[in-house]
Amino acid sequence: MKQFKALAIALVVGLAAECIDLIFHFLLGAEVHLPYLAIKVTVIAFTFFFVTYWIGVSHRDGIAGAAIASLLFYVYYRFAEPTLDRTLFKLDEDTLFILIHFLAIWFVYWLTWRFIMNELVATGRRLTTRALAIVAVVSTIIGVLFLLPTGEFLKTNNLMLGLSLNDHVLIGTLGFTLAVIGVYNLIIKFKKIKIS
Repeated sequence: MKQFKALAIALVVGLAAECIDLIFHFLLGAEVHLPYLAIKVTVIAFTFFFVTYWIGVSHRDGIAGAAIASLLFYVYYRFAEPTLDRTLFKLDEDTLFILIHFLAIWFVYWLTWRFIMNELVATGRRLTTRALAIVAVVSTIIGVLFLLPTGEFLKTNNLMLGLSLNDHVLIGTLGFTLAVIGVYNLIIKFKKIKIS
């Protein structure tokens, strides 16, 4: 798939899913926090860009992409330094929100795939098995290296990468996202090899 088409799908799905998520925030009385919203859109768009670009566009890929994005956004929440007093502000780190994020993301993807793209089934850019394995291993290492150090460790050793401690967590989350997409693509490749 061409990168511009993959990027367009990623942005449409990411932004529209975020609008649905905002509605749930208001209905459930959860806080709306702009930095978290920006990170949510980043994780969703990043995931769907690589899912559509490397794997393709289909009903099954939409389910996988929505699951990857919502689960890894939950990973971000678990590791991120709180930027609000969470005893006062209820954010969406409840496990219920994994399901809400999944449904919001998949619903938008399904609408895009079914109606806007007229049920287009596009295959992604095929990476070799070796390239996918390298992506999976290197991305896992990056994810671990950026997620595991605590805020205190980073401050003490002057290892802060960007504007906040959570920049490390975002990079680690995006690393794990690439790793999971790489592994997902490898599983698809191995299934096709066994079938044929």
